[in-house]
Amino acid sequence: MKSTDRKFLKSRIRAQKTRLPESLGEAQIASLVSEQPQRAARRKRVPAWVPSLAAMLALSLALTAVIGAVGPSRVIHNLAPSQPAQQETPAAEPDPAEVQASYKTLAGTLSAHYEAMNADDGSAVWNPLVRFYSNSFRKSYGGDFAVQAEEDSAQSYNTAPAAAPSMSGVKSSDDDYSRLNTRTEGVDETDIFRTDGKYLYVLNGATGGYYMWYGNRWGWGGMINDASAQRFTVVDPNGGDMKALGEYRITLNENGAEEINRERSMNGFYLYGDTAVLIGSETRFTEGSLKRVDEGNGEGYYWDLTADARVDYYTVVLVLNVSDPADITLEKELYFDGDLISSRISGGRLITVSRYSPDWSGFNADDYTTFVPRAGEYGCYLPAGRIYIADENSEQYIVTGIVPLEGGDYAAESLAVLGAADDIYCSGDNIYCYGRTYTYANEEYETFFTLQKIDVSGSVPVQKASGKYKGMSILEQFSIDEYNGLLRLAVQTDGRSTALGQWIPGENYILILDENLDVIGQSESFGKNENIRSVRFMGEKAYVVTFLNTDPLFAFDLSDPAKPVITGETKLPGYSAYMHPIAEGYMLGVGYDGTETGTNGDAKLSLFDISDPADPKETDRFILENGWFNTDYKSFMVKGENGCIVITSRWDEKNSLNLSGAVYVTAENGDLNVVSQFELPENAYLNKALFIGNVFYAFAQKSEPTEDAYNDDGYYLGSYTYSEVICALDLTSGALLGELPLGEAAE
Repeated sequence: MKSTDRKFLKSRIRAQKTRLPESLGEAQIASLVSEQPQRAARRKRVPAWVPSLAAMLALSLALTAVIGAVGPSRVIHNLAPSQPAQQETPAAEPDPAEVQASYKTLAGTLSAHYEAMNADDGSAVWNPLVRFYSNSFRKSYGGDFAVQAEEDSAQSYNTAPAAAPSMSGVKSSDDDYSRLNTRTEGVDETDIFRTDGKYLYVLNGATGGYYMWYGNRWGWGGMINDASAQRFTVVDPNGGDMKALGEYRITLNENGAEEINRERSMNGFYLYGDTAVLIGSETRFTEGSLKRVDEGNGEGYYWDLTADARVDYYTVVLVLNVSDPADITLEKELYFDGDLISSRISGGRLITVSRYSPDWSGFNADDYTTFVPRAGEYGCYLPAGRIYIADENSEQYIVTGIVPLEGGDYAAESLAVLGAADDIYCSGDNIYCYGRTYTYANEEYETFFTLQKIDVSGSVPVQKASGKYKGMSILEQFSIDEYNGLLRLAVQTDGRSTALGQWIPGENYILILDENLDVIGQSESFGKNENIRSVRFMGEKAYVVTFLNTDPLFAFDLSDPAKPVITGETKLPGYSAYMHPIAEGYMLGVGYDGTETGTNGDAKLSLFDISDPADPKETDRFILENGWFNTDYKSFMVKGENGCIVITSRWDEKNSLNLSGAVYVTAENGDLNVVSQFELPENAYLNKALFIGNVFYAFAQKSEPTEDAYNDDGYYLGSYTYSEVICALDLTSGALLGELPLGEAAE
């Protein structure tokens, strides 16, 4: 980016500053500490010159392709915090003057941070274009989180808290039903379709709903989820003869509404005792709204902004009492600043992690509402002792909340860490928030992999350590693992371009980090010129699949943390995108078949014998021609001690159909045995599945051609209507036992 462009952007950002309120007095501070809702200054509107940012951002991000690769030995880590990590037990209510002073101390640190981000000499540590782009539609700080009753809501959103839910656990004496396959044993994750052995629970509308494009007068556009039919439903499976027992409508705007000023979209839910804990995102147009505009003559409609946009983004938690499926009630509603990154349940505590970006162009050291996030039932601002400065190059907070699920009050405690995060890994007592960050200095870009270690073993999240590592990345959360207090990573360094234009690929390593996130061990490089495709840590062993044209499976011995060692390797065509232990000494690889030159369009299940670390080998395989396996670990179902069910998709070339189904296999003595393989009706696409006993329940989307799907000459126009259903099939024969429409289709 040219220096003139940077100066222009900076000048426009500064020109848009809004007059801020005077500092809060002692009475207001006292009210804040007592956690009463506070009214704060309204923030700036979206300026009219935003449209050019999209193209400029794409250009600036494209420059990252020339970033040089730096191996794991060149690591920057453990940035000093601006203040001590806050303690596990909250202190007694402080004096208001001390509170104000602590915010002043924090603001002093952030002032230097802000000035560095706005440097005019080309040495800014954070690209101002990317910073403004991500903040264009950000918080307005107008009002608190207290939820007002909506006239068009199907349920009340201010229901008084009910009694604490009973922890009844498993609802059925029959233990033969699917549990969610999670990354870490004992740490639960969200899903959209679950069972407790007695009922089916489904969050419909979470798999897509209706998506509409809208733009405003400046041509700026975005995507909104008009999932107005999104509902949480409890179903009696009844051996396949299903019946809906009750539902809870989640979204706030009815389908077909003329105007949208507040919209909810839940990503998934947990089952915990007699409660269902739903988590997702909410968008509020605090000034202006989205208004439906008909194009006329029945040709359709679009959504347009009615005024200058001011949008708030929240992570929302709904705790529902489902002890009576016919009468589902709301027990608690909580909000956290920012977009949801992920969540977990560990030790009876809900852990939420969101990404929140203040509007740094309006930063005011005398007004903490311009730089402090909010969290909890009433949206109180976090005290300064709960804010940790981990990365001087970051413009966003990682907001971590802990909500106890026992006791019935669901009182949230939160921590904000200034640093980048894209996803999390939870070991049980700790969460590791990881991501990639970019810096721009001296007209060059550099990339870093970042780690934040946060203790979530108690009622209050505590920042433990920060790590920042130049020029490397990980595939996903299976590439990171905590074991005996140490952290193991399977990493890939960034490739780089030479001065002559030659591309040098990155390299792969296993790294071992201590409790402070310092590197204490590193393997030799492996999988030269290949990308990591799947990782599985198993105690003192690890298995990594890399791929370019063939699939090397590497086995590692991690018993000496200072020196991870490759113990064996096997090469196969294709590659495994997910690996799962299936029987003693065996592991199943779920992925793609291939030849010596790459994949060949078929899917493959590989059974690996890993009993000898020096000689891992494939002992059997199952090939699905013209097909795909769902490699999402949450879709992988374990049945019995040595069986599993994998969701499939296959292209039927003869009939030009894409067919969804499943394959049920068992592993025994090095052999893969196919118990059954079946498919859903041709117009149903499988989103998620589970089983109870010998019945397979598929949460699917059905598509039907509309009446005007074909023109007068018989040509297909691509017009469909979509609905969501649960299909019940016999797990052995694949025979269809029943279908249950969901949402509006059920009415």
